[in-house]
Amino acid sequence: MARFILQPRWIPWHILCLVVTLIFLRMAGWQWDVAHRQPDLDWQNAAYAVQWFVFIGFVWWFWYKVMSDQRTVEAQRAEEEEMVD
Repeated sequence: MARFILQPRWIPWHILCLVVTLIFLRMAGWQWDVAHRQPDLDWQNAAYAVQWFVFIGFVWWFWYKVMSDQRTVEAQRAEEEEMVD
């Protein structure tokens, strides 16, 4: 799979996922800071901070799903071409 994901056509997709991850990490940090600005912990903002990590997990799950599905499609196409030849 490493050869597949390192193809040039996938590089922008990887960069997009990394950038979104960095933005979400920044948002989680900001939300965590907002939660701790008050004398007592603001549980709502703390939960929002944790939620950003869930979003990061979703980004990378989606990345994995797209990569594996596309690899499967290309393998099936290659098998079909071999059958035709």
